[in-house]
Amino acid sequence: MSPRGSRSRRADRPSESGQGDEQSKDNQPANTPLPRSAPKASGARADPGHGRRVGGGGGPLQEARAFLSWAAARRPAVRHLVALALFSGAILSLFATRILPHIGSTYLASGNGQDADIFAWSLVWWPHAMAHASNPLLTGVVWAPVGLNLAGATTLPLPSVVLAPVTLTAGPVVAFNVLTYLGPALSAWTAYLLCHRVTRSWIPSLAGGFVFGFSAYQWGAIFGGHPNLGLVFFVPLAGYLVVRRVEGSMSSRAFVVLLALVLVGQFAISTEVFATLAMFGLGTAVVALLVASRWWRSILRVSGQAGVSFLIAAAVAAPFLYYLYHYPQPVKPYLPGQVSSDLANFVFPNTMTWIGHQWTRGLFRAAAPSPGLEAAYIGIPVLLILLLLFVTRMRRPEIGILAVVFVAALVASLGPVLKIAGRRHDWPMPWRLVQKVPIVKNALPGRLVMFGFLAAGVGVAIWASGRSWRWARLALIGVVAASVLPNIQSWIWHIKAPRPAFFADGIYRRYLSPGETVVVVSGNKGSQMLWQAEANMSFKLAGGYLGVFPPRYPDLRFQQRLASGHVATGDAGTFRRFVASHDVGAIVAYEPAPYLTSTLRALTGHPPLRVGGVELYSLR
Repeated sequence: MSPRGSRSRRADRPSESGQGDEQSKDNQPANTPLPRSAPKASGARADPGHGRRVGGGGGPLQEARAFLSWAAARRPAVRHLVALALFSGAILSLFATRILPHIGSTYLASGNGQDADIFAWSLVWWPHAMAHASNPLLTGVVWAPVGLNLAGATTLPLPSVVLAPVTLTAGPVVAFNVLTYLGPALSAWTAYLLCHRVTRSWIPSLAGGFVFGFSAYQWGAIFGGHPNLGLVFFVPLAGYLVVRRVEGSMSSRAFVVLLALVLVGQFAISTEVFATLAMFGLGTAVVALLVASRWWRSILRVSGQAGVSFLIAAAVAAPFLYYLYHYPQPVKPYLPGQVSSDLANFVFPNTMTWIGHQWTRGLFRAAAPSPGLEAAYIGIPVLLILLLLFVTRMRRPEIGILAVVFVAALVASLGPVLKIAGRRHDWPMPWRLVQKVPIVKNALPGRLVMFGFLAAGVGVAIWASGRSWRWARLALIGVVAASVLPNIQSWIWHIKAPRPAFFADGIYRRYLSPGETVVVVSGNKGSQMLWQAEANMSFKLAGGYLGVFPPRYPDLRFQQRLASGHVATGDAGTFRRFVASHDVGAIVAYEPAPYLTSTLRALTGHPPLRVGGVELYSLR
């Protein structure tokens, strides 16, 4: 788009949607009535505002087309709400039958569920800390007696506060599922808003929002149990505000304030996405100066105002940054090459995708044994559309900027080492240049493909809004929609959350004192986080799982062996020292093997009390 003044020129030209049902000036009558039922003899309903038949015996496709035409003719606010309803309904229809009957005991996630347990714990921790006037960034309820600096861990401050009523009334598993459901729907909707601002066309903008919100990136976030990565709706919203400011439809003050709020919101969901958003925002501004040099004044002005918004966001986040760098930072192994995109995955689908996953089975198995690490599938239909767009309209500066951002995101997501169909090639990649940049260095490059999907969504919307070959364009958009749908018949979309009655039914209150330090022995190291959350943090953990651990935790190796059940009777001396130094009052073992029961009995000197689906060893 062009700078200030382009909005009025664009509003004077016809819509390029090719649908014949929407004017770009949005000048349809505001009080157009909803369709009313005609006499039964007619068998149809007429839309008096436009003379279209909204029902009848034309079949589902005609009914859908009539509905879309009717919605496209409404006021912008109505159209936007209809778009939100469509995206929300689509996500619900995909996963509702598997999740809703067991929404309180099954995660909309997969893997082994342990990362989902982290976020279920976070949804309880933040409201708990605020209610007890505790510092939410320094917790002592995990890794007792040392505690953990949560500024260096992955939690969900903003969603935890917003969903506190759901968490407190329905539990953390339900709140987690609601949050996971909202990620694709809200992300698709804000991408739609961005596309609509660029194209002024409703149906093409729906397609653009669908490409982003229903992308393989989102399916990977759901599979991994990472709602912090799925809740990226602030990213398209930032782009929407930039477009508004560039075209001159938003004042400088409103832009700075609103963008600062968006950045603070994104920071409070995922610091990783915030850091990469800053990186890509700066890169886009540089590309814009090079590609659209005639607009340099406008680009510099908007970039400077965006910089002010980032400074405001940094000031709001100053307490978090203080704890991040002033207090000991948690330790986490960083393996950028393991979580990076495979070049072949841009074209070939995987087990998460409905169409084509049978044809490429095993192609990426050597590179990513977990389907959640194969979240870069764009597909031939989308790539074909983008190729047509970039080849035919590359002379337009905004298309050139879009092309560079798209390619840059894909190249960055490949990480420091190139992988092709599971084989590593020792060719240096550009990501090596930013591996030592603060905050950004902790980002996993495979997740940067999200920016590529956003650029792809905008590109698809622009291409679909063209005037020529409009039905061919719509047909290809239908192919695009089918190509990115998830393989909902697969097992990978849900996993049962282990909830023994000892914790789920509150039996623990009879055996564990408030604030008592407990060691949980379980094959799944994340389960203890869910159980502590369901107990409303009433006991401490001599250990825990938040993807990180304290840098100087005493007897860390033994704690990890004990929690996973890899101990022997020869560890009696180390066990007694660990119990004394960490003030452990009880051990709770979940589904231990017979040999482990015997070992724990020998180490503690007590037989287990089998209650509520666990084995309890009291050390008091």
